[in-house]
Amino acid sequence: MAKRWSWIPDAEQELLLRAALDEGPEALSAWRRWRRGRPLASIDNVGHQVLPLVYRNLSALEPENPDLGLLRGVYRYTWSRNKLLMHMGSRALGLFEEAGIETVLIKGAAMLATGIQPDAGARPMTDFDVMVPNSRAHDAISALEAGFSPHPDLPHPHRRVAVHHSAPFVDGAGNELDLHWYALNRSSPDDDFWAASAPLELAGRRARAPDPTDQLLQCCVHGAVWSPSGPLRWIADAITITRACEGGLDWDRLAFQAEKRRLTLTVGESLAYLRDTFGTPVPSTCLQTLRATSVPLSERATRRALRSQQTPVRMLVLHWDRYRRLKRLDPSAPRHPSFPAQMRSYWGDDNYADFSRHALRYLLGAGR
Repeated sequence: MAKRWSWIPDAEQELLLRAALDEGPEALSAWRRWRRGRPLASIDNVGHQVLPLVYRNLSALEPENPDLGLLRGVYRYTWSRNKLLMHMGSRALGLFEEAGIETVLIKGAAMLATGIQPDAGARPMTDFDVMVPNSRAHDAISALEAGFSPHPDLPHPHRRVAVHHSAPFVDGAGNELDLHWYALNRSSPDDDFWAASAPLELAGRRARAPDPTDQLLQCCVHGAVWSPSGPLRWIADAITITRACEGGLDWDRLAFQAEKRRLTLTVGESLAYLRDTFGTPVPSTCLQTLRATSVPLSERATRRALRSQQTPVRMLVLHWDRYRRLKRLDPSAPRHPSFPAQMRSYWGDDNYADFSRHALRYLLGAGR
């Protein structure tokens, strides 16, 4: 039997996705099969990622279904939570405007603000994602100090600029904002991402939204990896984008962006899964282009690490990938002069003696 990677849902999770995303009797059948012998209240956090979409489907197909009471509560909570996050995000946009910093909304914030997902209760958000130019990352961090604090688990956001793609912040009520200076966790220059973005307003604040093709790219790159939060949200987002923008997606651009960013394995695998499992209309020419691209061994090793659960070796491979790709693809970006210097900064060690001890503990399984 072929190995099922952890970024691919299992059979039960796929049933839940079909209940959320299929139409008509197929969605209802999937829900009934998923529910058979399973208490609804026992659903885990992964399943909660798509329950609001299940509610929309089920309420239209079977309005008297007894499960709708609990599902309606999940939907209403998602709606109110998202409204709070979008309001918080508009306050952050105001701080960036005052500092003269351009912004692009990404992920769930972009889907709701542009109407790709027109229902604020249908797509759960855990935070508000916004991107600034990487040249203004330190300025943006400073601008947020007027109304936000660094996340308590990561209290030094300025240190993250050279070693990460984003940093989390919280407002006074504990709502989270994720500040990005790269669009993707596997970072590379975003000039054409910015060039293709379109202006929008959120509660009177100016920002931009990515081209839908770039939003789909981001879904695939961020989603088709192992994650403790599970593999459902990226699939729901990708299918929502392709349905909302049918005929408006530039598949040649998607393949070009994946090749340019050295992400053809990740994007090719995710698009093939969407097409083969959910019938997403991915053109064969796009997949053929991705599969025909020469992939170096280093990229294959990184892709294998991304498919696997978290281990010390996986973490080091992904940090090496970031260091290597920025050195090759974005040499002018803020970065450390060597890989040991990058890891020392990431761990917050003051000197190389502390770093050496930290690295040894980590590799032996005692590090954080």
